[in-house]
Amino acid sequence: VHILHQIVFIVECYNKRSSQSLTPGARLIDYAVVFSSLFPIATYRLVHGEFLIGQNAIIFPEFLKVSAVFYLVTAAFSVALVLFVAKTIREIRGGYAHYPKILLMYLTIIVAFFIPAFRNLDVAFQGFNTWHSFQYLGLTYYINRIRHEKGEISSAFVDKISQEGKGWQYYFLNIGFTALAIGLIIILLMFRETLGLSFDQCYYVVVLSFLLMHYLHDHVLFTQPDVILTK
Repeated sequence: VHILHQIVFIVECYNKRSSQSLTPGARLIDYAVVFSSLFPIATYRLVHGEFLIGQNAIIFPEFLKVSAVFYLVTAAFSVALVLFVAKTIREIRGGYAHYPKILLMYLTIIVAFFIPAFRNLDVAFQGFNTWHSFQYLGLTYYINRIRHEKGEISSAFVDKISQEGKGWQYYFLNIGFTALAIGLIIILLMFRETLGLSFDQCYYVVVLSFLLMHYLHDHVLFTQPDVILTK
């Protein structure tokens, strides 16, 4: 859901750059098709108790484990998809289609729809998250470039790696943070018997610590598409 949240943020940035103003109905179609694309296959697996992340079964309320829930979710996605395709055709015929936005959305819909079909969902969703992470690195670097040009960055170090041409330094800094996180996981694994932690707990106690901060930051960022519309 967080990955799709970022896609909607980028879509909204495209919308604000567009010379053609979108109606609330058109925006609703965009949002509906993106957010619903992840759930048809995922819901089927949840209903049938087949949704496993590693060795962990995702909890799903028993009263929702009925085929009607799957049919309802699939119908909602199907309606949103049909409306989105019709809207795309109308925009192309009208000569105001925004092709980068359309390409991003169709790729997202296809990937999100089929991701839950993979047998190993842990690897599948990590792959989806990698796609999201590369987008996010680009967004963050671009936003910091704008902040650097406006003189809004208070940290001298962050300001230095946010300058034009410093993309590789910025990228490898984040690789370093990733290596640090892996190191912390390894340390926890070395002492997991003493700490009474499972392998998954050693992994997620580190990863989720970063992710919770990441989600909080994004909750603020994704409500402000204007921050990357200065160019």
